[in-house]
Amino acid sequence: MTKRLLPGYVNFVEFIHEEGFVIDRSAAIKPLLLSDVDVLIVTRPHGFGKTCFFDMLRCFLQVDRETPGNTQTNATLFSDFAISKDKPFCDAFLGRIPVIALSFQHIQSNTFESAASAFANKMVRMSSDFRWLIKSDKLSEADLAIFEQYLTPGLYKTVTNKQSPIGILKHLAKCLSKAFGQRIIIWIDAFDVPLNAAQQYGYLDQMIDLLQTHVGEILDDASKPVQKIILSGEFPWEPRLIFKKPHKITVDSVLSMDPKLGDLFGFTDEEVNKLFKTYQIERHLANFKRWHQGFMVAGRPLYRPVDVIRYTHRAMKAIPNTSVALDNDWQYWKADEVLKTLVGTLLVENHDIIESLVNGEFVTMTFNETIRTSDYAARQSVELWQWLLHKGYLTIHSKTDQHNTYRVALSNALVREVFVERLKARFSPDYPAFVNDAKAFVEAATKGNTTLLTLLLNKLFRDFIFIKEEPEKRQTYTQTQERRYWASLEALIQTAAKQIPTFRIITDDIYNLTDPIVVTVGHPTERLGIILNLQNTDTDDLESTSQTLTTALKTDPLREKLNQHRAFNHILIGVAVHENSVAVCSEKIAQP
Repeated sequence: MTKRLLPGYVNFVEFIHEEGFVIDRSAAIKPLLLSDVDVLIVTRPHGFGKTCFFDMLRCFLQVDRETPGNTQTNATLFSDFAISKDKPFCDAFLGRIPVIALSFQHIQSNTFESAASAFANKMVRMSSDFRWLIKSDKLSEADLAIFEQYLTPGLYKTVTNKQSPIGILKHLAKCLSKAFGQRIIIWIDAFDVPLNAAQQYGYLDQMIDLLQTHVGEILDDASKPVQKIILSGEFPWEPRLIFKKPHKITVDSVLSMDPKLGDLFGFTDEEVNKLFKTYQIERHLANFKRWHQGFMVAGRPLYRPVDVIRYTHRAMKAIPNTSVALDNDWQYWKADEVLKTLVGTLLVENHDIIESLVNGEFVTMTFNETIRTSDYAARQSVELWQWLLHKGYLTIHSKTDQHNTYRVALSNALVREVFVERLKARFSPDYPAFVNDAKAFVEAATKGNTTLLTLLLNKLFRDFIFIKEEPEKRQTYTQTQERRYWASLEALIQTAAKQIPTFRIITDDIYNLTDPIVVTVGHPTERLGIILNLQNTDTDDLESTSQTLTTALKTDPLREKLNQHRAFNHILIGVAVHENSVAVCSEKIAQP
């Protein structure tokens, strides 16, 4: 029977009970548990199935608190999974390891005091979930007395001092280990969220100190109640910020080249093909891949499970012979803020990188394997590119021979659309600074101010991002530069036309990006006609080239078109460009 598609997140038990579609990743449980690491940190962008996988792991291990040793519930959940065939391993681990599972997703605020209060509440609620431990005959009176303190309503309001609920997690781990006679596993999802918020709002050192006290010291307990701590999230913060003492720690992120965990999170190409075939929607496969293909981990192509399931669900409901509507959830407010900064105040610094990425090319970038506090003391663009990488907007194609240096690309066509939309807005009437440049350009052109025209065009050609309509088609460098210059002029002229009431574009096809641009400006009694031509030249003699262009415009038939629009005084402008250096020649011709 074909499994149901459950497009919204549900936990592992619900997946099984609802007979939902799930790809069997259970074979990864054994090597993960048998590894000799003390701390495993796994980070992937949102939607790659981290929470689903570790919830499955929790369900595999979790002890039945009512009847310890009864593993029937666990065995039923995993009866159709590959791991169930490994009987010796299941006898040793299935339903036999206590697990503390919690999420730091909502421990974020613009002040440390508020975040610390949320942390304290999380600790107290967690201890309340284990209230049943009070009935255990394996715990001493001292253990129970401490534990009952944590259950006192309203006892802990904050963790800003050393008398707050320090040690709740540590003591709970000790009690669980004693109660079941097993070293436990702690899984913390969204572990990076408090650190991300703390960095953003300026209390990172305080948050690091809090996490060191509550999480980092758990492994230092002499009784060794914890065998592993698993941290999952999006951003791979440096583990030594939390765990000060030496432990065996493994970090696996989008930067990792180790294939062991590479395709554990995400769907492979083969799995996507099989899924579309199973649900008889193969006709939609090419379109899905066109928009979602491109993300890679450890050199292997992967798809976000959330994208696959949502698209498949919609495709099954689609009317025959119609395409599936795209849902671009890459376009949300935080990404827009990051891109606004990149294409705004940091555009010049990142120009070549951005232009290469949106045109389907690889760029070489350097990233630390883990996020350090020093990353945020560096340039702002380092922080922004790092954010885009770990959020999934960028993908690692391969690692270079240089230390921490990678070949990077945009992760898919939907991400490119988000970049393109933001870039087009940057060079449009929606961007006030660009509007000011357009108005200044028209004023300088009408006055024949070649000095100001040169300055404005230099800035325009330096900043403008040329977006190829089909990034997969390669052009020569000279062709690309020529079209860049014309496209930037077209954007400037179009903005002027929308902002200046008396400005009119006369050129039949301004999008041609090769023919001279013809415009008029001013009221009928004082209307001026402007013809502008541009040439990208290999010579350094820009002044001579710009003069030649201007002279040629004197006999250009386009002047007659200006006369037809009752613009009898003409300004002829020749622009010569070489490697973004600009020379402008302007001449005004008044009709007798």
